[in-house]
Amino acid sequence: MDKQTIKEMVNNLLIEDMEMDPETIRDDAHLVQDIGMTSLDFIDAKAFIFREFHFTPEAIDLRALKTLSDLYNYIYEHQAEK
Repeated sequence: MDKQTIKEMVNNLLIEDMEMDPETIRDDAHLVQDIGMTSLDFIDAKAFIFREFHFTPEAIDLRALKTLSDLYNYIYEHQAEK
C-alpha cells in the first residue's frame, strides 16, 4: 500500500471514528500536543493498524512516534515487511 493511501486511511480514522478536529490533521501535527491523542486513542489506533494493515505495532514503537508523519512512515515501513 502506498503512503498516500495510508495517510488517507489514518486521517479518516482520526476525523471520522475518533472525532478529532480536521484542522489539526497535518503531517507535522504532534500526536499528543496538537491532536490530543490519549492513551485510549493509542489503543484504538493499535487495533486499527492491526485490522487494516495486518500487523501489531509494539507499544514501545507507538510511544516513540511524535507526529502524524512519523505514524504514516511507521505503518508504511512495517506493512511493507509483510
